[in-house]
Amino acid sequence: MTPSAPVHRFIAGAQLRCRVSDLWRSMRDVPELEAAMRPRIDEIIRAEGSFRVPLVADPDSDARVRENFVDPDDRLVSIPAQRKKRMAILRWLAEDFQPGRRYPEAEVNRIISRRHPDFATLRRYLVDEELMQRQRSIYWRAGTVPNTGHDPSEFPGLNS
Repeated sequence: MTPSAPVHRFIAGAQLRCRVSDLWRSMRDVPELEAAMRPRIDEIIRAEGSFRVPLVADPDSDARVRENFVDPDDRLVSIPAQRKKRMAILRWLAEDFQPGRRYPEAEVNRIISRRHPDFATLRRYLVDEELMQRQRSIYWRAGTVPNTGHDPSEFPGLNS
């Protein structure tokens, strides 16, 4: 794996080199790993300030980024490598999804492909950066669907 944002730290006696989002995803998937790693991660966060710097939306900055990465037809020319610029583009893409509505993966792909042909990468970025959430190939904008602890019976894909 070639990390885009490498993390070089000694955790649990071994050097770990990975993307931060991969580390967090792994920890969420394996509760025992999270419990074992939490003390060391808390120590790193206290020393470093944070693993991940939250990026607050700045409308003026976002507009400048869109000028550089979006053509006159509202299509994304390229995916920014720098996280701050990529976040501006991802916030712009997230606006294509209605709050509170659930989308099957095929529809998410179709909506994103109107903006850029690499819909899989952009879909993954939207989920990794927590602008969208996913469960059983159903997507929705983060923070727009309440977490009730269960899915209604008409939720797509529950009967499969």
